[in-house]
Amino acid sequence: YQITYLQVDENGWIEPAQLRAAITENTILVSIMMANNEVGTILPIKEMCAIAHENGIFFHT
Repeated sequence: YQITYLQVDENGWIEPAQLRAAITENTILVSIMMANNEVGTILPIKEMCAIAHENGIFFHT
């Protein structure tokens, strides 16, 4: 197995496009923290979930 970590900016934000670019044919699961408890960032989970499901990938938050 291989784990891919997405980069966050100074506010804890992950761009959905970064998730889309990180997906490979071997990706089986995306796990993203919806709300960051340290800086309060709330990510666009609905959009990220759609990206995962478009690619047949399980999504966890």
